[in-house]
Amino acid sequence: MEKVSGLWPGDQSRREWGGPFSARKVWLAVGLVAGILSLWPPLRPWIRPDGTWRQIQASGVIRIAIDPGNPPFSEDTGSGLQGWDITLGQQLAGLWGVKVQWVVVGFDGLYDALRAGQADMILSSLPYDALHTEEVAFSHPYFQAGQRLLVPAASPVNGLRDLQGKSVAVEWGSAADAGLRRIRQGKGFEIQRFMSPAEAVVAVLEGKADGAAVDGVTALLISQDGKLRIVKEAITDEPYVIAVGREDDRLLLEVNRALDRVLPQWQKRTADTCCIQ
Repeated sequence: MEKVSGLWPGDQSRREWGGPFSARKVWLAVGLVAGILSLWPPLRPWIRPDGTWRQIQASGVIRIAIDPGNPPFSEDTGSGLQGWDITLGQQLAGLWGVKVQWVVVGFDGLYDALRAGQADMILSSLPYDALHTEEVAFSHPYFQAGQRLLVPAASPVNGLRDLQGKSVAVEWGSAADAGLRRIRQGKGFEIQRFMSPAEAVVAVLEGKADGAAVDGVTALLISQDGKLRIVKEAITDEPYVIAVGREDDRLLLEVNRALDRVLPQWQKRTADTCCIQ
């Protein structure tokens, strides 16, 4: 595996993304179209010729742009790159029989690296962004990073509709706090505010609250010991996706096909059994 640094200088700071995305219908439509194209041979010739996919196959290498500053998805340990996105990229490349060349850039330079032809695709805990749909194409979501609800393993709460008469702990002023306030109307639950996500989680463990609202990554990490579980229905919808060039129809199709195959194994490795919807 080859790591390439400095191909596109970018600010290492990560862009903040907040608020709910209303993209579930988009993902359903994309999935339906991709499924039809892959399963119905007469439609395959309609896919535009894809020079990027041909080059990947010819060279035996796929160049993936990544910002290694977002553990646990990606980080540079000094001896190499590691993280959930690194594992996913290697699994995709393995299915295609090619090697990965990681193109290391700052988060603000990811789209520039793709546009400039320095990378074939972006795999870097990238949130879906409708503002970029005219220049790139996005894959199926592979991780739900929105605000999630943690409840005790034996809790009867299986959806947000089950919060009637219950209490939810949250960090004061956080994105989870804002998300709860948006969905609170008509659900009749109490919001308990704390100074940190950790305090909110402790409140649930001590029986002082029925659930805690935290971001998707925090929820995943906390739920690994089995004491708390993640309610499948997300409070806010913030999917992570893979981006390819707008004209790279064949590459996008192959990415979505590969995701359908590797996600179950990838989810198991990241203990993420409930964060993909």
